[in-house]
Amino acid sequence: MIDTLLFTIDFTRFPGNSTEVKLKPGLHVIYGESGVGKSNLVQHLSGTHGKYPGNFDVEIQKCPNPIQIVLQNPDSQIVSDTVDGELAFSLECNQTDSAAIQSAFLALKKELPFSVNGSRHPVTLSGGEKEILNIITAFSTEPELIILDDCLSFLNHRMKNFILENIQQKLFKNNQIVLWLTSDIDDLQYGVTHWELSLSALSQFNFGEKPMYPCCKLKKGSLNLEIDSMFFAYRDERILFKQMSCTVNNSRSLGIVGANGSGKTTLASLMIGINHPDSGVIKLKLEGGIAPTIAYLDQFPERLIGEKTLEDLLQEFLRIGKLQVHLHKKCITVMERNQIKWDLIRNKSSYDIPWSILRIALIVILTHCEFDLLILDEPTFGLGWEQKVNLLQYLQRYLKQKHLIVISHDVEFVNTICDTVLSLDNDSITTSDLKRIEREDT
Repeated sequence: MIDTLLFTIDFTRFPGNSTEVKLKPGLHVIYGESGVGKSNLVQHLSGTHGKYPGNFDVEIQKCPNPIQIVLQNPDSQIVSDTVDGELAFSLECNQTDSAAIQSAFLALKKELPFSVNGSRHPVTLSGGEKEILNIITAFSTEPELIILDDCLSFLNHRMKNFILENIQQKLFKNNQIVLWLTSDIDDLQYGVTHWELSLSALSQFNFGEKPMYPCCKLKKGSLNLEIDSMFFAYRDERILFKQMSCTVNNSRSLGIVGANGSGKTTLASLMIGINHPDSGVIKLKLEGGIAPTIAYLDQFPERLIGEKTLEDLLQEFLRIGKLQVHLHKKCITVMERNQIKWDLIRNKSSYDIPWSILRIALIVILTHCEFDLLILDEPTFGLGWEQKVNLLQYLQRYLKQKHLIVISHDVEFVNTICDTVLSLDNDSITTSDLKRIEREDT
């Protein structure tokens, strides 16, 4: 057994910027903005390098084996068509004793911090629930090295703490090494060692004063939400909303927060008509009772365009009159200003564009189109601190004319960008003046 991960990372374009990294059993965290090469480093360490060109080389001197990797996109790791099948898959690949497999399977199922029908398809889980499922299955075979590629970013603070406590218990028991690459600067606090990856170096992180989001007073809005005695349950009998009633008046930017699996994304689907209440009413209106035109960006951004390209999307919006010709070039200019090279991504499939780049590109496109309301589901996923600040300031400018709904576990971001926040955890609505309106949910 090799109990040390030892490698040297050399930034070839910056002579002298070479770092030797030696990691012993425990949880080690590497923070980096989106695009600096975190996934590239994962590929180097796992022996799968080659998909993306990088700005550094990696030489591995010692590496534990076997290795398990948990990827950023939770959908890419799902192999079974049931939750039970997903939990059992790795066990069945590594054991032949049916009694041992059954015992281990039951133990794994108890680790899930949410109740779920085992015959349910994993794709119907929330983003955070999928991440939890992938992490639990990755640890199930007790690998010596586990690499986490920004795969806890859908989790709210409470659930992230719970999962990390679970991971720490496994590390203590099995003497494992976990290398966690993340775009959330707050995640550094969890590591026994703390690193920062940039385009030119990998170095020990120096903790300082925690950065804060820049605030901006929002113009009074006219977005109204009415929910009256709404009941909604999925076909698998999961009840998400039972006689829910609430009212939001004159909001410019509405935030929706809550625990993983609490129904944030489902509530958005009910607002825009993808799903419909089993009973009761949910309505979005602007001043004068006008129904807003809505653009919705899913937490999995590739779902907006599928196999099409960003250029295809732009041309479609031009064709149907949602994007004016004079704003076409401005849209591309704004992307370039945000370090998105349009010529490199315009004709690529959405599945071949890194998530963070695709997400920002789609936000830029949608904010230049003629929609009254933009709904963003987990818009900060995969973004580093500076990138979150840039997005925040960009959306604050957008809100001078339009309206916004932000669905996110990033409560700090939501509280900064939104004048009204609907919490699905404590059944309340909070406005910017801290006036509370209780949600009638019985």
